[in-house]
Amino acid sequence: MELQRIHWREEVVRVTMGSIYQAGAETTVSSMSFLFLALVLFPGVQRRAQAELDVVVGRYRLPSFDDRPRLPYMEALCKELLRWQMAVPLGFSRVSSTDDVCKGFFIPRGTKIIPNPWAILHDPEIYPDPEEFKPERFLDEDGSVRDDPTLSLVFGIGKRICPGRHLVDATIFIVASSVLSVFSVMKAKDENGHGIPVKLAVTTKQGFIVHPEKFDCSIVPRDKVAEGLISANALS
Repeated sequence: MELQRIHWREEVVRVTMGSIYQAGAETTVSSMSFLFLALVLFPGVQRRAQAELDVVVGRYRLPSFDDRPRLPYMEALCKELLRWQMAVPLGFSRVSSTDDVCKGFFIPRGTKIIPNPWAILHDPEIYPDPEEFKPERFLDEDGSVRDDPTLSLVFGIGKRICPGRHLVDATIFIVASSVLSVFSVMKAKDENGHGIPVKLAVTTKQGFIVHPEKFDCSIVPRDKVAEGLISANALS
């Protein structure tokens, strides 16, 4: 009996650690994949972000976190990436601890509740043209970044909100800004030199993490200056 308990504990630890790893690794891959898809589908966003990076950071170094407060459009781009295509579109279930009433609906204690952050973050009354990738929806008229508490639904709700949300936020910013500083992302071309069509289509892995379906794209250095910066950082 004691041996069975030990094996059970080991299984709990194994499954728990596997879930933690998957939650961090797979969701990061998902977000980065959707970043490249967005850059292909919305080239105007890419050009505006690169223009901001060129002014604030320049062309002879990569962006750093110290630059972040002076890059409002990049900040808005990162927020829109989280909203546009969520890695985990359906929230995890919660159980009500007390009886409650929400908009006339009685929710008895012990009810399992599954939030739907996708529906909320794609509500056209809150986010017009929700299927479009529009970073400017997170900018005020003066160009500053607009705070949007609703966006936190990406990471869950309540006291068990995703503990890795700050790492996700930092990773998306530094990867997106670094890529855009030195690379141009565009449609790949076929043997006749025509752009290969790209569309938004998603698939799931492990049942709840969403990824874009396979798509072709071309990722090339912006110019000779970018090539030098890429080489210098690859060797450092």
